[in-house]
Amino acid sequence: MSITAGVANKILNTKAVTYLTKPNAPAAAATIALISNLTKDAVNCYYYVAQSLNNERIPEEKRKFVAGLDLANGILNVLVQTIVGVTLPVLTNKVFEKNIVPKFFSKDAISKMYTKLKPNVPLAGFEDKMLKNKAFAKIGLSVIATLVGTQIIAKRIIVPLIATPLASYFKDKFKNNKKCECSDYDGDKISFENNIKNDNHSKIENIPKCFEAFMR
Repeated sequence: MSITAGVANKILNTKAVTYLTKPNAPAAAATIALISNLTKDAVNCYYYVAQSLNNERIPEEKRKFVAGLDLANGILNVLVQTIVGVTLPVLTNKVFEKNIVPKFFSKDAISKMYTKLKPNVPLAGFEDKMLKNKAFAKIGLSVIATLVGTQIIAKRIIVPLIATPLASYFKDKFKNNKKCECSDYDGDKISFENNIKNDNHSKIENIPKCFEAFMR
């Protein structure tokens, strides 16, 4: 017991542990976890959209919808995770202080635990270690809640419910910004907007097939 207590005492007195037991440590740890996930999802969104728009293995008529779905997922992932990641640690802190602290880290609870375990350390030293354990528990709960909230609840439950309808919106945006290209014309490629009109089309000869719908 004395060897274990000595090792634990050295660990608990290191600079890293001292920093982590500061009052703002749980919020900082949860924020780091949130920023890491948001950065990853933002970068993934850019690459997924670019790949979908240029992926020749996807039929051309489906690329815009796939890209729209990727973009919708990316935007929603970042937005919903931000909301959940900012809100959840606040709620977790309240739950921790109300339900966990009285049972495990109050003076009465620590005193009962000291009597039961009978450690080979003074009561004051045992209380100090328990308070540091309290800080670790608070950090752990905050980080776990943030990861579960953002990676499971936000990304796997909330986002899929609204990503598909939003994907249709982005699909239309991609479609409206894309110029129609004439690929069956033997000369140079001709690009034109859908609202081109030609009042003298009856005089034009050798009209490419892709123009025919606009000449009627």
